[in-house]
Amino acid sequence: MLFREKEDKSLVITSLEKGEGKSTMAANLALSLCQQNQRVLLIDGDLRRGTLHGFFGLEQSPGLSEFLSSGEPNDLPVQGTLIRHTYLPNLYVITSGKANFNSSELLSSPKFAKIKEALSKKFDMIIFDAPPLGAVADAIVVNNLFGDILLSSMPGPPTLLTSIKRLRNFPFLAKSSSDLS
Repeated sequence: MLFREKEDKSLVITSLEKGEGKSTMAANLALSLCQQNQRVLLIDGDLRRGTLHGFFGLEQSPGLSEFLSSGEPNDLPVQGTLIRHTYLPNLYVITSGKANFNSSELLSSPKFAKIKEALSKKFDMIIFDAPPLGAVADAIVVNNLFGDILLSSMPGPPTLLTSIKRLRNFPFLAKSSSDLS
């Protein structure tokens, strides 16, 4: 896997619509990287309908939504409370927490930016599983905090071509002008 911005090994995974496999892709990528002895943090950023906790047999709450909406200081979350170790060495998860319909505001907060920056120093890779682009603005909000963005799409030429055409509606997601050509 190649990353344009080598100093920030982080990735947003999203899709255009729900049901296109983005959470499964995020979990599988995290598993593959941790098996290569990389210390990986997988963040369930779908604060409305998070599912990653189920992949790893974790409780959904407390999670990211509670942490960001709490009045607690901006300290780095400690392992075991918010950052949870999975059954695999080197793989950690931050679950989404209870459903929160103000997710764009929480994810665009200075608190989230500060936490993401601090976590980047503790992990080799951070994978952020964002909600679909067609549903909410969350993936757009966090795009600038992460090194790259990966779009999950259902297989098949009509779906892929449709996705490419629809992705052109989001030119600000491209890190360079050649990304959408």
